[in-house]
Amino acid sequence: MGRPASAAGAPRRPGDHQGHAPARHPARRGLDLLRRPVRPRRPLARRPLPRGRPAPRPPRRAPAAQRAPRPHPPVGGHVSGALKSAATLGVLVGLLLVATLWGWAAFTEPFPKDEPVAICEEASVAAGDEVRRDQVVVSVYNGSGRSGLAGTASAQLEERGFVPGDIGNAPEPSPATQIWADDPTNPAVDLVRQQFKGAKVVPGTALGPGVVVILGEGFETLKKKQVESVVAQADATYCRATGSE
Repeated sequence: MGRPASAAGAPRRPGDHQGHAPARHPARRGLDLLRRPVRPRRPLARRPLPRGRPAPRPPRRAPAAQRAPRPHPPVGGHVSGALKSAATLGVLVGLLLVATLWGWAAFTEPFPKDEPVAICEEASVAAGDEVRRDQVVVSVYNGSGRSGLAGTASAQLEERGFVPGDIGNAPEPSPATQIWADDPTNPAVDLVRQQFKGAKVVPGTALGPGVVVILGEGFETLKKKQVESVVAQADATYCRATGSE
């Protein structure tokens, strides 16, 4: 009686009375440590567990004294936010107004005018010094009945190297060309006189800067012979052109 024998070599399911089947792979090293019982290295110290809340400690210093409540807020106390905003806005508006007024005043202020530079300055020359055409200023006035004569003569003098001064009409008509000066021997006056044919030096008012020339009815043009410079016969002064040496 009994169960028939199983075929040789065929695996069978283990029963309750049999052990587990052998492992397919060998056990890894160290896994057996997890199966060992954990034992304390030394006995645990016993201490009583706290029961309840510990008693409070005595205070280290006396409590602060309490002040009595104020019956009403102090004078000048807290200011409302709306009042602060209004005050700040007023200050900003005032600053903006001041800046606007200052900017407008600076914008409308006229530019400073440059002081006119004198066309000539009084200079002294000693006897024997040379006076050139580029050092002499000539103001020309028309004493004839022809218009534009003073401008034409002034342009011709400028082409020769003289410095042009004022031009205009003479206070009275003149039949001949005149040079108004107090000293006929002045080197600047003599140099200008030699540019005109038949011009005479007569006392007169200084109508403009430099040597004053009054064109007469007989004036046509300057002399063809150009005199570039003269030598002072004596010490003298004249209005030397600014910037000339």
